[in-house]
Amino acid sequence: MGRAFADADAALAILFCTQILQKPLDSQHMSLNDRRTLLRELGVDVDQLSVRDYSSKLVDTRIKRFCKVYKDLKQKTADLKMETGFDTHRRRSGNLIETP
Repeated sequence: MGRAFADADAALAILFCTQILQKPLDSQHMSLNDRRTLLRELGVDVDQLSVRDYSSKLVDTRIKRFCKVYKDLKQKTADLKMETGFDTHRRRSGNLIETP
């Protein structure tokens, strides 16, 4: 699950660089050091990326994997709430839990 979150983080940063900053990271006009610096400034753990991870072609795959992991996590959370009888309508107010 952690890898899916890290991959999604990198994918969104790559999309941001490409679409908003107009600096595609898989461009031959940008050095590897410049790519790493830009991603690091966007909060990406660049030490976990390989050179091929900068490819915009991998963005779609990473986002889809993240969505699947998130959907699975959401389903498991719902199943756990159902099994434990946890009331999903409770709200936290200060230190007290109030039921509407």
